Amino acid sequence: MGRIMHAYLDGELSAREIVEIQTHLDRCPDCALLYRNEKLFLDLLKESLPSSLAPGHLKQKVKKALKISTAAGRARSVFRFVGVPVLAVTVLVLLVAGISLMQRKPVPDLVNLAVDTHQEYLNQNVPLDIKSHDPIQVGSWFEKRTDFPVLIDHDPVKNLTLVGGRLIEMQGKKVVFLAYEMGKHRLSLVMTASQGINLFGAREFTLQKARFYQSTYHGYKTLSWAQEGMAYVFVSDQQEINKKACLICHGHGKDQKAIKGLFEKGI
Repeated sequence: MGRIMHAYLDGELSAREIVEIQTHLDRCPDCALLYRNEKLFLDLLKESLPSSLAPGHLKQKVKKALKISTAAGRARSVFRFVGVPVLAVTVLVLLVAGISLMQRKPVPDLVNLAVDTHQEYLNQNVPLDIKSHDPIQVGSWFEKRTDFPVLIDHDPVKNLTLVGGRLIEMQGKKVVFLAYEMGKHRLSLVMTASQGINLFGAREFTLQKARFYQSTYHGYKTLSWAQEGMAYVFVSDQQEINKKACLICHGHGKDQKAIKGLFEKGI
């Protein structure tokens, strides 16, 4: 699967082969995990490579080297005077990219699942198991199918509408996926039992003794945290939307005041 996965990621397969791979990924959790990890590595590599244009004198040297290389008798000269500088630049680029990748933490599994499912939902590749605007109805549907409580605040958050949900899995763990809309924006919330879940992010803040993590993955903003035996991840296109949606889980009393305080501070 490894070889054909690379061809799939590089866009080298035919339309029929692409459909076959996508069908297989939908049915095989192991290969789906391999795909996500490989795609994440390629995305990080692209972000790490320098984006500036090569200097003019280097271009001239490369062109000259290509002309000289056509003559077999001049091959050694090409390597001595041109190949070494080009090779040095290539090695330097790879070293910079490697150091950058080593300094970056991998994406937490739950956050990775949340972002992938959110993206697939937006692309209409993931149907909802239950469609309802009623938090009580949706919560009851999930509690019959999970081994953890699915608590959805019944008091409405301004402009936030529940669309429905879907039951997904991660390494044998049941995970709840909830879809919401806030005006023209779509956001989602995943939740599961926090045992064995490791969360981290680019920015952190503490609210009511819970540690929150903010990050950006594949262009989406994520807000994750663990509290009272549960782990949560919000995904949307704006971090402010994620923080406002926190009122779903922290919508009363001191929590609500604390969240509004975070908005005012611009955290």
